[in-house]
Amino acid sequence: MSLHFDVNAEAYDAMIDWPKRLAAETPFYYRLFDRFQARTVLDAACGTGRHAAMFANWGLEVQAADLNPDMIAHCRTTYVQAQNLNWIQRSFCAPADRQFDVVLCTGNSLAVLDDSKQIEQAISAMLQSVRPGGALVVHVVNVFSRPEGPTRWDKSVRMRLSKGDCLITKGIHRCGDWGYVDFLLTHLEGGQSELSAHSIRFQGFRADPLAAIATRHGAQTIEFLGGYDQQPYNESTSPDLIMIASP
Repeated sequence: MSLHFDVNAEAYDAMIDWPKRLAAETPFYYRLFDRFQARTVLDAACGTGRHAAMFANWGLEVQAADLNPDMIAHCRTTYVQAQNLNWIQRSFCAPADRQFDVVLCTGNSLAVLDDSKQIEQAISAMLQSVRPGGALVVHVVNVFSRPEGPTRWDKSVRMRLSKGDCLITKGIHRCGDWGYVDFLLTHLEGGQSELSAHSIRFQGFRADPLAAIATRHGAQTIEFLGGYDQQPYNESTSPDLIMIASP
């Protein structure tokens, strides 16, 4: 998920505890790649490229794509160029130029789309980019496990951005079938502070409609998990919804 306001890729990266996140997700990806005998991977919404770089370090051939040019520029300058890692600016609504063993769309990227036609187009394009017998993995936050109500603030980071010293605070709240990632951006310069608020809306996905879309576009088998710990999906309690669809 990309930030659609004046917070750069570096700030976006700083809002995530990457060592903790990757440690929790790594066993899932090891099992997934072994199960589908993956040698090639498309990260269809790569963001700041942490997953793509990790997979390339494992020896996989990785194509990492993102619609946001700032994210791709960040990736190209952050990571050492390698023959098995290719950065490309492209929307996940467009099929790749080849097929891959595994296609990933994680980090709640799909949920930022609020147009049903775009969602269907994205799933169709990503399934077209998977070889027969491979896998498309879609991860979204399970909105329906979260109580409705005011924002719950969960992280605050102070760092220097292009406009100077800033404090960025992130939280999340739910309203009906929609979730909102909320940001407070406080500029701290010259003994004064300037506060601005931003919010990114994302929709909740239910398993059955998501499976129906994937089936319409060629998925032969579909399964759902409730998180990277691979527990079964439960709409009322699972923190995440992970779909694994195989054409």
